[in-house]
Amino acid sequence: MAESENSKSEVAIRPVFLTDKTILSEYRIFLRRMLAGLAGEAHIAAIAGPAGEDMESVLCPSVEHIRHPAIGLCFLRRTNRMMLLEKLAKFRPTVLHGFWPGCGDLLCFLSARLEIPYVQTFLAPVGRFSRIAVEPAYAGALLGPCDTIYQSLLRRRPKLSERIEKVHIGGFVEDDCACFSNPGRKVGLLVVDRLDNAALFEPLLRAVRHLLLDGFEVELMILGQGGGERGIRRMVRSLRLTQSVTIVPPMRSLRAIFSGADVFIHLRDAGRFNMALLEAVSVGLALAGCADQTTGLMLEDGSAAIFDPADELSIYDSLRGLLSRSEDGRKTAIEGQGRLSRDCSVSGMLEQLMQIYRRVQQWYGESRQDAAAAVKQ
Repeated sequence: MAESENSKSEVAIRPVFLTDKTILSEYRIFLRRMLAGLAGEAHIAAIAGPAGEDMESVLCPSVEHIRHPAIGLCFLRRTNRMMLLEKLAKFRPTVLHGFWPGCGDLLCFLSARLEIPYVQTFLAPVGRFSRIAVEPAYAGALLGPCDTIYQSLLRRRPKLSERIEKVHIGGFVEDDCACFSNPGRKVGLLVVDRLDNAALFEPLLRAVRHLLLDGFEVELMILGQGGGERGIRRMVRSLRLTQSVTIVPPMRSLRAIFSGADVFIHLRDAGRFNMALLEAVSVGLALAGCADQTTGLMLEDGSAAIFDPADELSIYDSLRGLLSRSEDGRKTAIEGQGRLSRDCSVSGMLEQLMQIYRRVQQWYGESRQDAAAAVKQ
């Protein structure tokens, strides 16, 4: 019995991760941690996706990059698929790992052609009218990184409930807590969001202005880009906040920026897993903003200062209370780090993924044997 268990644990794992521009841009930290963990365990892995700076920031020395699409022309979609299929056949993967939304159709196509199972991580809740491409013969596991997404999968795919699992995206928790760690400097407020709607930021900017008039020494940094940036900059100038508000494009080294701030401000639940919020908790920032029901790290349970992002007075009252009781905010941030370390560790995520890959490969092998035996009979 012990020998059979050991043989199962030593099954070769050769996963290929399928990505696109959106996944690489928003979840490169998650991808990097998975790839680094596989490399650390001496497993051979590859990642298929577009070339560029985002891909370069994800790659590890031992991870192969398979460029897809190979030809950047949308009308050559079928040609690109066949080229990817040929490259994957040479790599000989044992399991494919894709993400939703984004790679569902491609995942099903490749799995069926290569005759290997796949794992799919869902990064947003699956709604009633959401289109999900699932091939039951190859779908070894459907993963939800938080309770909201996990429950939505169970509702939409009850017949596959045995293959639906919750696998938390892991975060590296810092030993120190960043927020309010230096009483001698200005309080750093941080927002990470798309700048597609200038009106979303107006109540926050007005609340910051009132805090400054009340004598609070604060600085606001907005990380993002989008069509509303000009309007936001115009508001900053009209409110005379140019010395206190900085707008910069998204940066790859988020943790370095986060560790120098004090408060992470969350203005909207985008309806998908929020990696920036996970990183904010991991470095120990105090949280303020609207509740994030999707990620589940910022709820009305005392773990954050919840306010209405459309109400200037609500924002002002929450931030004023947080700044006035900085020790309470720091204590709450430390508790958040503790929960993350316990429930969402990187090592726990990697261990769970390894078990899933092995189980999926075993499940598929047994299902193939059963099918062959049925044909013979």
